[in-house]
Amino acid sequence: MADNQNIPNQAAGQSSMHNDLEARFHWLRQEFLPKHGTKILVVVALIVAGVVGYSQYSAKSKAAELALNEDLGKGFDLMARGQADSAGVVLEALVANVHASKLQQAKAALLVGNLKFQQNNYDAAAKYFQLASNNAGDAVVIKSGAEHGLATVAIEKKEYDKAAQLLEAFVSAYGKRSGDLEARYSKKEAIDPVTTVPDALWKLTLVYSELKKNDQAKASAEKLLKIYGTSREATSAQKFLATI
Repeated sequence: MADNQNIPNQAAGQSSMHNDLEARFHWLRQEFLPKHGTKILVVVALIVAGVVGYSQYSAKSKAAELALNEDLGKGFDLMARGQADSAGVVLEALVANVHASKLQQAKAALLVGNLKFQQNNYDAAAKYFQLASNNAGDAVVIKSGAEHGLATVAIEKKEYDKAAQLLEAFVSAYGKRSGDLEARYSKKEAIDPVTTVPDALWKLTLVYSELKKNDQAKASAEKLLKIYGTSREATSAQKFLATI
């Protein structure tokens, strides 16, 4: 008899758990994902910090190159001051300058791409990110920032298949850490050449979820937890796994 009386309570508990999971998943899709899942993280400050300081030019730099570098620094300074329109004019002129080096154009194009993205002009942002990627050469931080930008543009445009391909390639190219704790503690674990791999993995998790590729979404979230367990994105991945 006692067992029979417990059945309604067990059913109620299971129903409550189901409703809780549904609520969490609703929160993930309707609130967390739009606010945090598709915002760009091109780490412009990191990119520019080592490349456009006004006082870091070599004494051997030619006057023309110095002037172009100063334009790059001016553009970034205007961005930092919140003067996006003025920054765009300076940087777009540098991108179009035939006397600028490929790397100078790549740096300027990445910054312009970021400006266009912030203005929700995603087609223009993609154009400049692609130009930055093409001209970056072996400048890994510039190239990876542009590739990350292209993936995020695809997400914003809801081109999830394209976004998945770009993010998979990004993680494959720059995700060098293994998650082997013994190797990490002995400092033998490989190091990622850029800091945005956890964010790319989190975006990839969300993209897989949008594509209804639940197994791949789960695997991506679990990989994020295993390898980048102390990252901010790992916290989001843990909440995501609780909803599936």
